[in-house]
Amino acid sequence: MRALFAAALLLGACKKRAPDEPIVDFTDYTPVEDGSLSDPGSTPVGPGRWVGGGLSLFVPPGWSGLQGPPPRLLRIEHEVTGVGLELLVFPEPLDAPRPVEGEECGFVDTQRFRAVPVLGTSHTATCTGDDRTRQVWWGPWEGRELHVEAQYPPGRMIQGRQTLAPMLESIRSATAAESGQQ
Repeated sequence: MRALFAAALLLGACKKRAPDEPIVDFTDYTPVEDGSLSDPGSTPVGPGRWVGGGLSLFVPPGWSGLQGPPPRLLRIEHEVTGVGLELLVFPEPLDAPRPVEGEECGFVDTQRFRAVPVLGTSHTATCTGDDRTRQVWWGPWEGRELHVEAQYPPGRMIQGRQTLAPMLESIRSATAAESGQQ
């Protein structure tokens, strides 16, 4: 049921066809640990302008989280809804959503979507686990691969996507002036 709902939500996204691209086999890949909002090596982030790893984003009131450690640039959560947003950058393409233990990606589309403007066009996937649904957009960005991950608690996908839409649209490459403020 979750997969059908996620597919219906994504069908409304504008996509442009691209040549078929292979899906990477993660047999030999060590998954990135899905840490909590208390990861060692992280820096607290609160409302206001966030700049890190070459990206910029306005964190609205009611959101807080952590910056880092790599490959995670940012992980924030909305205190009322429990909706989360993560930005991750990988030096080499994964060409698929990062694997997370206990999740199954029931919808993966390697066509081209435009939900996150900083990516231009990107791939998308919806992955579900017992405690959340994760919607991922990924693609090349400045010689690396950027993954933008929305995380929704059970029953909060529509509300969560509405909550995240302005932030997804506001993620941008940081200007030189912003990068100097890091």
